[in-house]
Amino acid sequence: MANINKKVFVSSAAWKMVESLSTRGVSLLISILLARLLLPEDYGIVALTAIFINLSSSLVASGLGTALVRKEDVDNVDYTTVFIFCMIVAAVLYVVCFFAAPFIADFYEEPMIKPVLRVQMLSLFLCALGVVRGAMITRQFQFKAQFITNFIATVIGGVTGIVMAYAGLGVWALVFYTLIQSGSYSFILFFFVKWKPSKELSFKRMKSLLSFSSFVLFAGVLDFLGNNIPGTVYGKHYSVEVLGYTSKGGQLPELICLHTFGAISGVLLPAMAETQSDLPRLKAMTRKIASMSAFILIPMMIGLAFVGERTIIFLFTEKWLPAAPFLITSCIYYLMNPFRSINMQLIYALGDSKKATMVEIIRFCLLMANMLLGVFVFRFSLITVSYISSGVAIVVVLITQAIVKRYIGYSYREWFSDIAAPLMMSVAMAAVVYLVGLLQMSNLLVLILQVATGVVVYFTLAVITKNPCLAEALGILKGMIKR
Repeated sequence: MANINKKVFVSSAAWKMVESLSTRGVSLLISILLARLLLPEDYGIVALTAIFINLSSSLVASGLGTALVRKEDVDNVDYTTVFIFCMIVAAVLYVVCFFAAPFIADFYEEPMIKPVLRVQMLSLFLCALGVVRGAMITRQFQFKAQFITNFIATVIGGVTGIVMAYAGLGVWALVFYTLIQSGSYSFILFFFVKWKPSKELSFKRMKSLLSFSSFVLFAGVLDFLGNNIPGTVYGKHYSVEVLGYTSKGGQLPELICLHTFGAISGVLLPAMAETQSDLPRLKAMTRKIASMSAFILIPMMIGLAFVGERTIIFLFTEKWLPAAPFLITSCIYYLMNPFRSINMQLIYALGDSKKATMVEIIRFCLLMANMLLGVFVFRFSLITVSYISSGVAIVVVLITQAIVKRYIGYSYREWFSDIAAPLMMSVAMAAVVYLVGLLQMSNLLVLILQVATGVVVYFTLAVITKNPCLAEALGILKGMIKR
């Protein structure tokens, strides 16, 4: 693994930031165009099939990418063994889902699910192809290559989706958008990562990798099920259209929050893995990442929540306005996920995948209890259930923080201290944004004024209070410009 130092970490994080901003910016533009051409029902169908696709993809990867990144010494036997294993799992799961597709379509009383699921499941083989090369890129901190690959693949997939949507192909535009994007990514990656499987396999190596990755896989599956099982219930109990609104409501917060944080988290595990024996340094790194994430993400999520309705009308048109309440709950939910991810990555880096699994079990049980009680017992509205899910996200972060405290002494008081300043500045910013929203002008003009005012107020407060994260962020930006 490449030696990690401040220069390597900053360079890697910078390229991850470029990747996140560029590829996700292109994705957002594509999403806007597709939302104007397609119907909520199209998104609802894809949301239902995506549940099965993503779960199967998690099983294909089996946590082995994380295991390869974390392992100190890796050779071609390890890579080949993981590659063959992933391809076999992909083939088995494709056959299972192929024959299960008719029953899933009958359950939701939506015939289109059958052909859509069978075509989308082809992405499992693309996922299997990318596990080893993705781990190799991460181990070597080759995030520039990853940026180029992701960007080109996103453009190719997006153009395909838009052309198909404009041609009136409906849900198939979304299907082939993601499928061709994944295929392009795997194909282009072959040019950057020169690797060929060897003829030698090792079941002993596989057993060793699985001993760690099995807990990563189980935790990942629980995380996935907790996020997606409620959607399957909502799609059946409410309607596919409502599921489309919830999916669209969460799109912007997820896009902005998770993928902005991805600029740091993509470098996080290998960096933490190399400093796992130096606990004071590990704590300092964790605190810096937490404070920087808070400085960037808290104002973005709070600001988005206050301009949500106008943003949806401007980007997606008024037909998507029912998604606005779900955007607000998603801002809370996705804001918590990066802090949970920071703590979980630290737990993985220290090798305690069992503890991480325990956290996911607790989270899963809380989310399932909310779904079962909220939908079937108390019969809450879907927006109420969504707010409770956001509360669960906060509770889980506090649980992971307690575990982290045991490992590196990162206390609640220190954590609150690291996020307090961005939170207070964001609240002040939100108050000004709300007042600007009372102006009687066109929707677009008010939206522009709200965003501009929010940015100016937040950064002015950061300068006045001499927030150290501002200087750190500016330093990273300067480094990106020089590169």
